[in-house]
Amino acid sequence: MEIKVFVSQPMHGLSYSQIYNRKRIAVGRLQKEIDALFPDEDIQIRIVNPIIHRDAPTTFPSETAERLWNLGRSIQYMGEADVMLVLKDWDGANGCIVENVCWERYHKDDNRICTLYFPSLISMPTDRIKAAIEYLRAK
Repeated sequence: MEIKVFVSQPMHGLSYSQIYNRKRIAVGRLQKEIDALFPDEDIQIRIVNPIIHRDAPTTFPSETAERLWNLGRSIQYMGEADVMLVLKDWDGANGCIVENVCWERYHKDDNRICTLYFPSLISMPTDRIKAAIEYLRAK
């Protein structure tokens, strides 16, 4: 089984390396939790939203235009996702807030089950992970 995951994470003021490492750690941790909860199953994670959009224009008229373009592109990727993984400090990042509103509005049926909030990379909501996998399996 493959689970398509959209990662919502703060990015402003962070380097590509910092963003990449936070995403890598969170996804690795999620995969470990899934493997522990479902040891007899092959459940793989596929991230649907890249950090860098390869099709981005080379120049933008302003920093705001660039941010909005990237946010719009991210929202397009959200349509492919089964689960939304929300990383620490999302509620202080404009892009993450918009992504969360979009996810909530367009995934009304499964939003409560398939949204995984990780307030830290140490504690994982295993009950939520299990509920999301079981929900997706039955879908």
